[in-house]
Amino acid sequence: MMTNNLKSPMKGLKPLLCLVFGIVINSLWACNFNLSKQEETIIESDTSQFSYTLTSAEAFTMPAALDEVSGITYLTAFPNTIFAVQDEEGILFTFDLLKGEVTNQFKFAGRGDYEGIASDGKRFFVLKSNGDIYSFPIGATDNSNVKQHVALLPNGEYESMAYDFQTNKLYLLCKSCKEDKKAKTTTGYVLSLSSDGELLLEKTFAIQNQEIRKLDNTMGKSFKASAMAKHPTKEEWYIISSVDKALIVTNSDFGVQQVIRFERSAFEQPEGLTFDEELNLYISSEAGNKAEANIYRIKPKK
Repeated sequence: MMTNNLKSPMKGLKPLLCLVFGIVINSLWACNFNLSKQEETIIESDTSQFSYTLTSAEAFTMPAALDEVSGITYLTAFPNTIFAVQDEEGILFTFDLLKGEVTNQFKFAGRGDYEGIASDGKRFFVLKSNGDIYSFPIGATDNSNVKQHVALLPNGEYESMAYDFQTNKLYLLCKSCKEDKKAKTTTGYVLSLSSDGELLLEKTFAIQNQEIRKLDNTMGKSFKASAMAKHPTKEEWYIISSVDKALIVTNSDFGVQQVIRFERSAFEQPEGLTFDEELNLYISSEAGNKAEANIYRIKPKK
C-alpha cells in the first residue's frame, strides 16, 4: 500500500515536468532563432548621397579591337576624347566621343595583359597586370621613347592605376596580393616621377576591407579592384570592382565612405574608370557575353 501511495504523486508529476521541459526548449529555440535573424540582417550602404545614378548612362559602342577594353583615361587638353588600352595588345587607342570611333592607334609594346592607363598631362603610363609600367610622351609616333619600369611592386596581380594632379603622383591598387589575404586589406602604392623620368616607389597605403563590409555586409571579405580614379573637385577616390560588382568611394586617405552595388546587366565587365572636366563619370566595360564592349558616360546628379 505504501508503494502505491509513493507512485501516484510521481505519475502526476510526469506531465508537469514534460510541460516545463517543453517550455524551456521552446524558449531556447526562439532565442537562438532571434539571434540567427540578427546575424543574417542585411546591411547595405545608403546610396542616396552618391553623386551619380549608375543606371542612367549614355553608351558608346566600341569597335571589335576594343572588345577587351581594360583601362581608360581622359585629358582636358583633348576634349571629347577617351584614351584606352585593352588587355591583349600593347596599343594606345584614341576614341573620339563625338565621332564614335577610334581615330588613332599607337603601338607601344607587344602582346601582353595591359590593365590600366593614366597620364600626368605630359606622358601616358600603362599598367601591366604583373605590375610593370610603360611610359611614353603624349603624341609619340614610335616606341623609341617608351620606357618600361619593372620590379617596382611586389609580386601580384594589378589592374588599377590613376594619376593625382594634386599630389603629382601615381596611385595603384593590388587586385590580388599574397599579403592582403592574411591582413584582409587591399594594398595600394604611391609612385613619384624623378627628373630623369624614372618611377620611384614612395609609400604604401591600405583599404581596410572590414570598412567595406561595415557599409554593406553582402560584400565578400576581399575586394578585387579593377580601376580607380580621383574625382576632379572632391577629395574622393572612386574604385570599381568587376568581380564584386561594386563601386566604392573613399576619402583622400582611402577611408571607405560609400559602397554602391550594381547588376551585371548594367556593366558586363567594368575595368576602366575616369572623369572629364564637366565631372562626367566614364566606365568602360569589356564585351564579355555581350556583342560588344562599351564606354558609359554618366552625368552627375543635379
